[in-house]
Amino acid sequence: MDADTSCSIAIVGLLGAISVAYVVRVVRSGPAHHPRVEAEGRSALLAKDVMEMMCWAVQPVVNACARLRITPDAVTFSSLALGVASGCALGMGHFGVGALLATIAAGGDAIDGLLARKLGVDSKAGELLDAVVDRYVDFALLGGVAFYYRADEPRLVLALLALLASYMVSYSTSKADALRIAPPRGSMRRVERSVLVVGAAALTPAAAALGALWADVPMTFALGMIAIVGNLSAARRLASMRASLRTRAREARMPESHGPRDPDGELVAALRAAE
Repeated sequence: MDADTSCSIAIVGLLGAISVAYVVRVVRSGPAHHPRVEAEGRSALLAKDVMEMMCWAVQPVVNACARLRITPDAVTFSSLALGVASGCALGMGHFGVGALLATIAAGGDAIDGLLARKLGVDSKAGELLDAVVDRYVDFALLGGVAFYYRADEPRLVLALLALLASYMVSYSTSKADALRIAPPRGSMRRVERSVLVVGAAALTPAAAALGALWADVPMTFALGMIAIVGNLSAARRLASMRASLRTRAREARMPESHGPRDPDGELVAALRAAE
């Protein structure tokens, strides 16, 4: 058994163990609830229960990091290193290894924020670092896949379009925050993109075992979903934001329609404007 197949089996085993443990937790104490999942909102790809399960699964690691005095920034930089290593593995065609490294990196991405809140050191500076690292890891994963398919023009184009979608979805969210607009909930947010890429990479060794014809099917499907749905989602978000800005501009130009007129006040404002 090669390293890629072993890593894929390890991912399946890990997810299976977490699922069984969470079912036991639900039977004994009910489902977990976490503010981060509520903030993320609905996902077309991931059920809320699955997201709650993953946050619950990393909580023991968060507690261990707190006891060992590991800082959130250290976890964030570790996630960056693992994400870049995963992208390199994907670029060399080791999809199983890349999937395992990306899975661990994703765990770190969940842990750093939870750890910061637990230690009471969460800050805007930490959020900025986390967001920057997320963008680098996004590029590492999809860039690695694009490099692997550099001689396969159709799949290379899909990978580049998927990379574009990942940045446009993230950009629309960041721009909405800067403009103080609530962006509509869209598809292909970061966690959904990560699940598709990592899941496809993990399935690739099994698909390859069925024959060369099937080897690229999982990743092609994942790239196609991200490229199409992600870019459509980003376009819809940006169109909605543009409409909101136009509405805001119209409302700002509307004269006051309530309350008594103040001629003296209007005169003073006119004189000031003329100065």
